Amino acid sequence: MPPHPARCGGTNPPHIRHPPQSQAPDLRCGGVADVADPPERRDRARLEPPTRFRGDRSLTASRRRRTPVDEWLPLTEVLEELDITRATWYRWRNRGYGPKAHRLPNGHIRVRRSALDAFNNELEAA
Repeated sequence: MPPHPARCGGTNPPHIRHPPQSQAPDLRCGGVADVADPPERRDRARLEPPTRFRGDRSLTASRRRRTPVDEWLPLTEVLEELDITRATWYRWRNRGYGPKAHRLPNGHIRVRRSALDAFNNELEAA
């Protein structure tokens, strides 16, 4: 029995799943943007400033990066501030001593600034 022509590159033309489409824009249709937002409205929106609603912040206030009041500190910064080694930190944690820490899902440890400050105040008072 002879081999199947489609498998061995015989005389059958290759199958074209999706025929090539023309890349020229369709000039009959204005596009989705014209239907959703007519040109008159788009031009007016460019010329008029946006209306402000009560409670809106100015653009400069929303773009500014705010520093968190009670930020999460990585373990390296905590160790530098307490001036201890990593081994001392883990020994303290095993004994239940030191500031309260949280382990993130990726395994890193974070300590809140307020917890670290409270722990430092206890050390100074003692």
